[in-house]
Amino acid sequence: MTVQVNLNALPYKGVDLTNVAVASINSTSSQIGGVFDFSNDKWLEIKGLIPELTIDEMTMAIHENPVFIAGGTKQEPEQQGDSQAWNLPLYEFEALIADVARRKSADIPDHCTIYSPEGNVKCPPPKGEVKMPLEAVKVCTGDNGVADDGNEPSHWTTIAVDESVLLDSPPPAPAYFWDILLEVAQVRLHDGGLAEGEGNIAFTLRDIPAGITTAALEQQIRKNIQNNPAALAALAELLNENTDGAADFYYYVAGPDAPKSQQGDWLYFITPDDIANNTSGDAVRKYSYDHPGFYTDPGLATKVSSLTAVDGDTTHEKVQVHPGDVLYIEDDAGSVFKIEVEEKPGRHKVALAVTRVD
Repeated sequence: MTVQVNLNALPYKGVDLTNVAVASINSTSSQIGGVFDFSNDKWLEIKGLIPELTIDEMTMAIHENPVFIAGGTKQEPEQQGDSQAWNLPLYEFEALIADVARRKSADIPDHCTIYSPEGNVKCPPPKGEVKMPLEAVKVCTGDNGVADDGNEPSHWTTIAVDESVLLDSPPPAPAYFWDILLEVAQVRLHDGGLAEGEGNIAFTLRDIPAGITTAALEQQIRKNIQNNPAALAALAELLNENTDGAADFYYYVAGPDAPKSQQGDWLYFITPDDIANNTSGDAVRKYSYDHPGFYTDPGLATKVSSLTAVDGDTTHEKVQVHPGDVLYIEDDAGSVFKIEVEEKPGRHKVALAVTRVD
């Protein structure tokens, strides 16, 4: 990827008050808003990508909860129930089964189904012979058709078994369709002898179409940068890292497009973003200023600087200066300094007399 930029790579010159030294602040971030010429189609070029983008390999995993998760037994919350499955992470087997079953239930209309054996059924005494047709099992979703017991909500499932049918265990209690399926799925998962919590599932997909062409990707990259060029500020500063020393403030000259009242010389107090980072991305020093900004008195009671927008900057405490101005400032060690603005030595230069006062 090649990007054309219009950038003044020189840093801003500032002052390290503690060490009485000239220091530099990276100037890249303050220019990032106008660094790209979007009117030129060649401001961004991407070469070397294949026409159809694919993902070589992607593995997805589903984890089983270490304990059996019972289905719900209540109708509230409506169309969900009270199973703990709804409180699990979405990547767990039980949560997935409950969610898929509830989604699938939307395709199943409320109805009743009767299951009957073929032929006559001999039951142990004292039941005797049962004549057909025998409604051995009746499964209903929604209203079960029993008068005077109220109307069940949609997908509420009841299983009624004729008293002549002998079961090793009672049928599931009334519950939502997905609650019953949740318990059945958990039992079936362990048919092979897996212990509870060991039924983790993983599957790998290969050569997956990314769903976007190279041309569309390039267009989206262009759009993203145009909408938010400041997102590249951190990357640009890494490529053009020229912070030097530990400046407490720096000198700035307003651009030619700034209002006439803002034309001229400014002093900017640094922000945490102006401190250089080490190779691990951590700041090389702490931002430990108790009174950031510029003041008119050595007691730092009256601040004269503000966050006034100058060339789009609203993050720095700043003050416009003229020959004869006197300011006071505190460094990161808590010492107070007097700044006297002297006659300008050049168009883009300022002369300052700095004296420690405490």
